Amino acid sequence: TVFSGWGTTNDLRIKPEVVANGLQVFSCSNASNTSYATLSGTSMSCPFATGCSILIQEFCQKYLSYFPKSSTAKGCIIHGADFYEIPNDANVSGKHGYGIINMNNTLKFLDEVYKNTDGYALYNNEVMTNDDTEKIYTFDNGDAFKSLVVTLCWTDVPGVGNDTFSIQQPDDKSIINRLGLYIEHTNTQGQSDRKSTRLNSSHLVISYAV
Repeated sequence: TVFSGWGTTNDLRIKPEVVANGLQVFSCSNASNTSYATLSGTSMSCPFATGCSILIQEFCQKYLSYFPKSSTAKGCIIHGADFYEIPNDANVSGKHGYGIINMNNTLKFLDEVYKNTDGYALYNNEVMTNDDTEKIYTFDNGDAFKSLVVTLCWTDVPGVGNDTFSIQQPDDKSIINRLGLYIEHTNTQGQSDRKSTRLNSSHLVISYAV
């Protein structure tokens, strides 16, 4: 919408990460106990995003036997987001982030993780310390012709600096730990090709606490 805040931030973080509809939403009204109205604003989109996070928590507790970290819930929401309204076929934009929340996609992904389907994996609350240089995950998507897309999220320690828009300086460190993601593909001849990849969405989700 034209009235929403757009990113990125001064230190180039993607904000917003995802978006939800907040324009002309049919919702409850305070006129009476039974009244409804068509309303717009983050007061409309925020409850939807919050409800999606609760669905992820409920699924993980019921079927995966753990309470997911906030970074896990964020990663799953980003993972299932739709790109179709992002202009110019860009994977990430300062207006829509990684896309529009699509819980149908997210819950399908979680269901495949629960069923232990080849090509789907979720790592919840992995730990990275100052003594770690890298973590390696071996991942077989089961089909050489499938595309592999990875979403990485982490819970960081508090940043340093003033986040007020008019005061924040370019060297203020809102992110203390910057994690890099690399994909190494091994072909049928056993040769590998290590490449960095843009983080967007689809089969593998990794959640860290650093």
